[in-house]
Amino acid sequence: MDVKALPAPAYASSGGRAPRTPVERALCEVFAEALGVDTVTADDNFFELGGHSLLVLQVVNGVERTLGVRLPLRSLFEHPTVAGLAESGLDGGPGGFEPLLPLRTGGDRAPLFCVHPVGGLGWDYFGLLRGLDPDRPVYALQADGMDGDGETGLPDTIEEMARAYVTRLRDVQPTGPYHLLGWSFGGLIAHAMATRLQEDGEEVALLALLDSYPPVPGAAPSTTDQEEEQTALLEFLGIDPAEFGGTAPTPEELARLLADDPITYAALGTERLLAIGRIIGRGVRASREFRPAVFHGDPVFFRATEDQAADLRPESWAPYTEGHIEIHPVDCAHSDMLEQRSALTKITAVLSEKLT
Repeated sequence: MDVKALPAPAYASSGGRAPRTPVERALCEVFAEALGVDTVTADDNFFELGGHSLLVLQVVNGVERTLGVRLPLRSLFEHPTVAGLAESGLDGGPGGFEPLLPLRTGGDRAPLFCVHPVGGLGWDYFGLLRGLDPDRPVYALQADGMDGDGETGLPDTIEEMARAYVTRLRDVQPTGPYHLLGWSFGGLIAHAMATRLQEDGEEVALLALLDSYPPVPGAAPSTTDQEEEQTALLEFLGIDPAEFGGTAPTPEELARLLADDPITYAALGTERLLAIGRIIGRGVRASREFRPAVFHGDPVFFRATEDQAADLRPESWAPYTEGHIEIHPVDCAHSDMLEQRSALTKITAVLSEKLT
């Protein structure tokens, strides 16, 4: 997730009905608070009003605070109106940071497994649900260490991450054919998972890469690991590292920064954001050391066309695949691939064809 690229809410009510029950009234207030507007009707669609993945967390926190129920993150994507959410029964569930996040569990087709970008969260993949067959289960693989409980025993290489994620994947789907997708850094892990599954004799029916490029051999860091981690966290938050003179903010300074923008940053909490910083740093280091194996198949590549450097080319995967790289240009920036509606429409149309 690229926090700084998230769009600002844009409220335009549908003029739906007023809330009829205490639960609906509470939910309308929670929606309005998250969106920063005065009123929301029972029929307004949260995402059509400008809601996005971090604002979903604001709603989850608001529902827990107001009604004492911890919503699964996917509830709001499955029931995006107050009326629908209230009718669903507001079943409690995990907070959305679990290593294997179920985005949609219904349906009897083979699942699509989506691998997190460098920030470790898989929430951005919720946007795929609107365009994929409702009979297709979808899961997001998320990074270990999200609860900020240290890094002991956590994977340091992409190969180790792939090994751990394949184990999680098999808990849901013991045998292939498998369908894998990864955006940005997640594409490196998805490729490593695919080659590992093939080494185990399994079929990988789909490997989809969303603007993900293999590392350049011999690239060397220009900063220390700690500096790299600190810079990566600040950039994730949309903060210019130069504001701190090359040093990282203390947890107290970070908390004050987050308090200035509670709609986005504060929803995650300071400790979790610091954990995300460690995850980002670990991912940057792992990607630099990654040497892909060869995938036996035809990867599907979605290329963002608006902001890519000339040296980032889908063909750079050619040494690491035996098949044909099928390239689909997407008219958007890299950070908008899973947020911009037109980009999602194109991506899910191609995925739907490949999945069937």
